[in-house]
Amino acid sequence: MDNDAAAPTVRRGAYVGIDTRADCPASGELFAITLPHGEIVLRRLLWEEDYFRLCAENPAYPDRRIRLARTEWILGRLAWVMQEI
Repeated sequence: MDNDAAAPTVRRGAYVGIDTRADCPASGELFAITLPHGEIVLRRLLWEEDYFRLCAENPAYPDRRIRLARTEWILGRLAWVMQEI
């Protein structure tokens, strides 16, 4: 991780593993998402009507939305975290 958006769950400097087979998200799970400009982010996906709200664990980062039809942006679900405790 190169930022604090997923802190305190996943802190800056942590190594994460992404299960790329998990491409059908359930509301509330942490997923790696590719944004339109190429940035990869780790966000909690919350289902709201016809879109997912991408929520950072850290409230300093804004929420974003993606339509369900844009699931090609989903890389996979957070599977493991290796970080200092």
